[in-house]
Amino acid sequence: MKHFFLIALISFITLPIYASQEECIAFHTSTYLTQMPMNFFQQFFAPKDKRTLAEIVGPLKRNPDYKGWYESAPVNIPYLGQKIKITFTQGEDSSFMAGAEVVLKQFLQLNEANRLNDSKLVERNYQDGVSSSGAEPLNIKSAQDVWNFVRPTDIFIEKNTNGKYYLAISCTCEWEKTHGLQLVFREGKKLTRASGHDGQY
Repeated sequence: MKHFFLIALISFITLPIYASQEECIAFHTSTYLTQMPMNFFQQFFAPKDKRTLAEIVGPLKRNPDYKGWYESAPVNIPYLGQKIKITFTQGEDSSFMAGAEVVLKQFLQLNEANRLNDSKLVERNYQDGVSSSGAEPLNIKSAQDVWNFVRPTDIFIEKNTNGKYYLAISCTCEWEKTHGLQLVFREGKKLTRASGHDGQY
């Protein structure tokens, strides 16, 4: 934070003369955004959960099969109403873990009501799957019934090459035995994709 205020002071001292107040504001905004560390924003907008990542997930264990992957013991997930293992795919990168902590805390704010509100997106995947495969329809009378045929198995927190974080719930489902189902939450905030395990977010 000391560096942030020093940048602000220097930029005001060295501020050139602008034709308008708008140009002045634009100058300062661009200065702060380009010189402020990214995790300042992550921490500023993080949910007010005071627990540390270690307090939430406990000790992490290295996955012997995938380099850099670290796994937790099963963690209580309000969205699912069950405990499930969480994998951090860049667990040796401290900056990744700082961002992953924010993503996880955002996701843990979601509960059963949020999941039921997401039912239509999952049901759409079911309808598309049954339509394309010609399989027998399941006993789904309303969108919320689709959850009776979904079994979450793992949670993964990942970051793509553009620096965007995603939390994905890996599931098995009754209508797609081969590719299963993944539920993708951009930055852990909201379900944005329900699809087979196709490597896309």
